Amino acid sequence: MAPKKSKKKGKKKKKSSVKSSDGFFWNINPPIPINAYSNRKWHEVQLDINRMILEENALFFNKKGKPKEPKPIKNRDKAFQFCVIKYLKYILIARRLEECYTYMIHPQKRLLVKTCLSGIFTRILELKDLMIGLDDREFQFFDDVLQDLNLTPEDVVLPIPKYFHDDRYDVYKNREHILLTILQKLETNERTDRHSAVTMNREQAVLLIQRHQRAYMGRIRFYQTACKLSQMRNNYELIRKAADRWACYVYKIKSKRLREEEQQFLGMLSKPTDSMQAILKDQEEHIARNKKKVEDNINSYEYDKIMLEDDILTREGPSMAENLKYNIIQWLLEIKNLVGVFPDLPDEEMGGSSFLFSSKTVRQVEEDIREMFDDNKSKKPAKKESKKKEKKQKETKKPKKGEEEEFEWTIPQSQVMPLLTEEKEEYMKYWFYKDDSKNIHQKHDAQILKEAIRLKIAEQIRLEVDKLMRFELENMKISIEKAPLVKKKSKKKDKKKKGGKKKKGKKEKDLTKDRTMEDLYQELVLNEIIKKPDPIHLSEFLGAFCYSGTNTQESNLNPLPSLADVRRLVTEFAILPLGSEDIHQLAPLNRSLLLAGVRGTGKKMLVNIICHEAGANLFDLTPTNLMGKYDSKAGMKMLMHLIMKVGKALEPSVFWIDQCEKMFLKKKDKTDPAKPTKWVKILNKTIKKIKNGDRMLLIGTTKRPNLAKQKSLAKFFKKTIIVPLPDYGSRYQIWQHFIGELAGLSHYEVDNMDFSSLTKVTTGFTVNAIKETCQDVLTKERVDAMRNKRSVLKPIEFVYKIACFEPIYREEHEDFLDWYNKTPLAKKRLDRLMPSGDQGKENKGKAKEKGKKKK
Repeated sequence: MAPKKSKKKGKKKKKSSVKSSDGFFWNINPPIPINAYSNRKWHEVQLDINRMILEENALFFNKKGKPKEPKPIKNRDKAFQFCVIKYLKYILIARRLEECYTYMIHPQKRLLVKTCLSGIFTRILELKDLMIGLDDREFQFFDDVLQDLNLTPEDVVLPIPKYFHDDRYDVYKNREHILLTILQKLETNERTDRHSAVTMNREQAVLLIQRHQRAYMGRIRFYQTACKLSQMRNNYELIRKAADRWACYVYKIKSKRLREEEQQFLGMLSKPTDSMQAILKDQEEHIARNKKKVEDNINSYEYDKIMLEDDILTREGPSMAENLKYNIIQWLLEIKNLVGVFPDLPDEEMGGSSFLFSSKTVRQVEEDIREMFDDNKSKKPAKKESKKKEKKQKETKKPKKGEEEEFEWTIPQSQVMPLLTEEKEEYMKYWFYKDDSKNIHQKHDAQILKEAIRLKIAEQIRLEVDKLMRFELENMKISIEKAPLVKKKSKKKDKKKKGGKKKKGKKEKDLTKDRTMEDLYQELVLNEIIKKPDPIHLSEFLGAFCYSGTNTQESNLNPLPSLADVRRLVTEFAILPLGSEDIHQLAPLNRSLLLAGVRGTGKKMLVNIICHEAGANLFDLTPTNLMGKYDSKAGMKMLMHLIMKVGKALEPSVFWIDQCEKMFLKKKDKTDPAKPTKWVKILNKTIKKIKNGDRMLLIGTTKRPNLAKQKSLAKFFKKTIIVPLPDYGSRYQIWQHFIGELAGLSHYEVDNMDFSSLTKVTTGFTVNAIKETCQDVLTKERVDAMRNKRSVLKPIEFVYKIACFEPIYREEHEDFLDWYNKTPLAKKRLDRLMPSGDQGKENKGKAKEKGKKKK
């Protein structure tokens, strides 16, 4: 009896291990190949992706797979928390997937992971758009959610995928080489012009000779002192003293090192950064080795792909075409027998003949046949009725005066879910149960490649067969049904009518047909419109996370973002859409972006970061830069044509306007020779041409947005990122970073310095001022003296130096805050959170204060 019981228990264990709550066999671990780390991580991440897909589909489909309406959420805070949790989960998945992609060598797996990454990033951007609509501002505080999920801010930093640069490395290098050669030609021409134009007076010549004479005498004095020092070194007593001092110094260093090692062993002191740097070096070397392997595997994959395409086309192509043609004819005849009339083939938008032979039930086929033979007249009144219903719903939703709006929100269906479900199905079909342990070098799978190529060729053949069958169907209708030829004329008329409506969508004339792309690119570089962006990474834009965001927004309804929030917004609004065409195609469209902040906050640095991280061209469209180049109407039209043509051909592209407030001034400056207001209309027209898939973005930077008209600035720039002054946490981090980097201090020595008082004293100063003070104080001589223990570094040295810089005064900062509170989203948020009476009192108070100031 005992062995029977053990067998039953064993069976129960097998059942529980096979079937999981997700409906998949997730508890069975897939076979682990030799390249185990990236594959194991991939399988773990894919489990989380599948769970998220099931959660998303459960909102819109029931258990039987039929569509249903999602349940509305009647509380704004609950809806916002719902979006935030999903948003953070997708970021965690994206971080892990990106790590898998960097270490993965298999070419087919890399392609699948890449498509999944682009889908997840688009879903993150979709959720971000929903969060902006619910919270009425571009940035969000979710420190309370992080605390509930036991996460740190570093865990949810949005990563920038490395394939943005790796996949197009050769293109970017070639473009950079062309740009550098053109700029070098410009420099040589400028030098020749300067040398030819140089003229000198007698006084200037005398001053030049005197300068050279002083420099010559200085060199002689330096040589004499060097000779004296060499004589002194030969003295035996001095050598002995120096040796004693050196031995004492070495002994001190050794004792200090032993003390630090002992403290580290006891857990009293954190380890120095040297070990961390060694780990990072090892990682970089490992990634570099992987890159070489990836290149070899991709080259062999591409070669086999070309060979297999030719082979399948020649061998299987004719039989595929014959079978498809036979099936279409058979379908046409069956429908003719049922109804008595030949049906029309589905359009290419529906999928052509593939729509007919997709896997469907009998009821679905019957419904499709009925729909095909329904009259257009019966459809029109249905559309009218639906429009009437929508109008009635809108009328019912509008609240009366004095009544509060009833909140009701339903999550819209994602456009990325079909892409992610396809990726999931491919993973489950090919890779979940595949034993890849014998594939040591992680080469591609020939059988999977054959299936993919066969599908691709079948689609090409289907398009050709559909064209041929449409022509044959018309002939069959004329011959068998004896249909009159008048029907063709009616189709033409319909086409004419449709064409008449779509006159606006006509393509514009190409003003530069006869010119090559290199010639156009060179013209823009020579006119200093295309410029080389500075190679700055996003990690160089320093700033700390706001840990008390939810508490601050209780007292201040419109708080400013932290510098960490600015980094996140830049990646979401600019870097991710510009970096990938797949992301830009499906993500919410963003054509323009405004970077607003007081002077010295790093707006131009952010523009350079966007261009470098996304690998984008930088077009400087500042009115002062365009002055005297394309002034006429024809010239302005030509410039817009050039930037759009070159920007689209060499995408991604960034169009930058510095001091953009001058284009929308409240009081026009007629003395300004650049005349910036004339560029508003034509720029607005060109920006509207940007569609999904066109990786182009207009960025404006301003330090005085309060001088511009609020409405016109908000209409022109759809998204706004506020770049604030560094808060206490950010300043602390910035001081610590620059002093540690320039002085070469260890982690222990940096921690011993009093940064808190230094941070408190320097409120109102910009990051640039802090950086320059550190560079001025920590000279080479000062650092040497500090290392030799001749003097200790004190915070007062930095305070004396930073006092020379001009801080951001309170009045200037308050003017900027007033402008920020008048932006459309900030106004909307204040109207929602603030009672109408309190808001009126606040506005009256502000007006009185302004009146007092004027007096």
